[in-house]
Amino acid sequence: MVIPLGECAARPPQDGRSYPLIAHLEAVARGCGDPHGDLPARLSYLGGLLHDAGKAAERWQKEMLAGKQDLPLHSWIGAYLYAYTVRRILEAGHAGPLGGSPRGPQAPRPVSPGVAAWVVRTILDVADHHSVLGDVDGLRAPWKAHWNDQVWFEMDLNGLRDLVRQHLPDFPELPTAEELASRQEKYSMERLWHQWTRAAAQSTRAQVTDQARSVLRLPTARLIAADRCDAAGITEQELSPAEAASALRCLEEALAAKQRKAWGTPQQTIAEMRARVAERVARRFEGLAPDQRVVALELPTGLGKTLLGLRLALWSAAQRRARRVVYVAPYLSILSQAAKEIQEVTGLGVLEHHHLSALKAPPFSQAGHEDLTLESWQAPVVATTFNQFVRGLFPATAQQSMRLAALQRAFIIIDEPQIMEPGTWNLMLSFLGAAIADLDSRLLLMSATMPPLAALGGPLARFDAGEKPLDRFVLRSLAGHMDISALAAEAFNQVRAGHSTAVILNTIKDTVLVFEACQHLAGRDPAVLLCLHGAMTPLHKHHQIEKIRRALEEGRAALVVSTQAIEAGVDLSFRRIYRARPVLPSVVQAAGRANRHAEGGPAPVYVFDFRRGSQDTRPFVYRNAVAREVTDALLPASLEIGEAESYARVNAYFKEFFARSPAEGDIQRLAAAAAGQWTQLAQVKVFDDTLAGQEVAVFVPWGARIMPEYVRAAMEGFGLRDPEDLYRHYVTPGWMAKLDFSARKRFMALLLQFVVPLSFKVARRVAAPDEERSIWRLADINTYSDTVGLGGVLAKEEETQIW
Repeated sequence: MVIPLGECAARPPQDGRSYPLIAHLEAVARGCGDPHGDLPARLSYLGGLLHDAGKAAERWQKEMLAGKQDLPLHSWIGAYLYAYTVRRILEAGHAGPLGGSPRGPQAPRPVSPGVAAWVVRTILDVADHHSVLGDVDGLRAPWKAHWNDQVWFEMDLNGLRDLVRQHLPDFPELPTAEELASRQEKYSMERLWHQWTRAAAQSTRAQVTDQARSVLRLPTARLIAADRCDAAGITEQELSPAEAASALRCLEEALAAKQRKAWGTPQQTIAEMRARVAERVARRFEGLAPDQRVVALELPTGLGKTLLGLRLALWSAAQRRARRVVYVAPYLSILSQAAKEIQEVTGLGVLEHHHLSALKAPPFSQAGHEDLTLESWQAPVVATTFNQFVRGLFPATAQQSMRLAALQRAFIIIDEPQIMEPGTWNLMLSFLGAAIADLDSRLLLMSATMPPLAALGGPLARFDAGEKPLDRFVLRSLAGHMDISALAAEAFNQVRAGHSTAVILNTIKDTVLVFEACQHLAGRDPAVLLCLHGAMTPLHKHHQIEKIRRALEEGRAALVVSTQAIEAGVDLSFRRIYRARPVLPSVVQAAGRANRHAEGGPAPVYVFDFRRGSQDTRPFVYRNAVAREVTDALLPASLEIGEAESYARVNAYFKEFFARSPAEGDIQRLAAAAAGQWTQLAQVKVFDDTLAGQEVAVFVPWGARIMPEYVRAAMEGFGLRDPEDLYRHYVTPGWMAKLDFSARKRFMALLLQFVVPLSFKVARRVAAPDEERSIWRLADINTYSDTVGLGGVLAKEEETQIW
């Protein structure tokens, strides 16, 4: 039986409300294109009208209304109808730029490579709109594996034909069921798919800029965002000019209050410099031409880059040049701190998006749709990590592509970009440089140590402080080397002398061994002694950072032994820093934690070669030999330089490093993606994750005493008493299956607060293996230490982790 299209539903009724399929198709079409625009816009509109056409099939309707979860795949139906209609458009001579001059009802002239790539991508968008975004397979059309002749006779094709005619009256009519089921037509369409994909592959010959623009998945993002948001009833959340102007006034008042608070204190000098620099940069920025889209802000640490970047973003939004602010940072420690500060000084709701953010109900979300609010970045201000941002640029799944739609007319702030892998950095710059105009967005890059920006390939405005740094620190590259005992003694003597001190090492094992040596020296000494590294749960790391912050704010001499986790973006200030030799940008980032607010005279930052016994552990982390060689040439033993010279040497480092190691391999992924191998981009990684695929997540039932309020609230929401209860529910057969998608996502985010990633070798020894689950439980809770987490375990192992 054929169900009339007007009676078909897009989804089951809920709370007395129905969801007509026609209304859904029309809403998605409006989000994808324009029925009165040029041909590409009209074809995009057609894609929206047909994307869920398969839901009109009788079986799909009946099973949907019966409440079945595993519904028949319907996306291939819309993809085939769309491809068939485009073919008829070409044959009818409506092609215009798609097929050259009209040729009447005959085979169209071969399309250009760029146009063929566009047509193929649109067909795949419809086919993949509920799944992963796959590669182009010229030998296997996206409908081939799911083909079913009978489905065409179970649909109201007349109703669909009328719907298309209503909106696009000059387009050829949809085919009949008999035509669609014809074996001859099916084979003809498969040959045409092969022709289109073969033509699309030729687009790899284009320049990098054209390749980047050709793989920008903005049409995909519009389709998916329109589909998901209409289905969930999620409305667009933007930053209006009036809201931006109001938030800007609040920000300026907060900055003025901070400056007044610093008067008469040791921080007055840096506060005055911060105000001068901010005003100078703001005036220059406001004088830029409206079409200047990319700005680099190179300021020493501690000069308020985050709030200055926010000021520029709000001004742009108030001038109608942006509709959303997207702040991007490398680590959660930076991100959470920045998000909290942005909210406090502007009064705007900030949507945080990272792997743990499902625990916090996002602002502007509707009950039951928190996950879609997060994925679609529907908020005036979004704060997200490098990982989530890169997945938005190069989505692996249809759902992730919604972030790209949110980047349209956005003011994008990328903080501390030098931490990104060089190959990914160049790839992202090449892509953004080409795509930013199509997105109608603005891009602000902020760092004290900015890597080369040549890959942007377009006009760039660069702003610096405009005056000499205060020389808050002095870098001293020590001769010889230090071992565990010598370093512990040196650092502890500094604390005994009243100097807050940070010791930053390259590996977890080094960090724990030096920390334990400091503990031995301390004995019953009441000095504040803290450890921080990646073998702690996220809950524990957050707790440790807050303890460090409180100790420093209270003026207590603290000794912190840490990995690079403390190095970038964390607003902590020490009087002494000891840094095991890394690469030069990391040295200067670490130095940014020394005398950060110019509380006193220049603070010494000692850079030294560390030896664990006779072993140099630097290559475990900094594997690039060129990076190490360039660092050692620019930072030789016995060198002593001030803050200003350190920035000059970082610039020299980047120039030499990229000249010797251009890291262009990832850029070749653009050509592969332009040729149809999209998964080449979807596999891009932000950081060097040599252990990826070799790690096991280990649950640690520790931390009930230190849970922040949002974690406690999440526990109570699931009716959980403690971490042990949390894991018991996780392993209870069938319990997770009872949760809907949003609840399951929140539960997993809660679980991850208590997880430490370990190598398979170590996890197998300390945890209870579970072949059915991806998260194992720590076998003995006594293995986890209040001071070093699972670092004590790793200190007895061969090198396995670095963070």
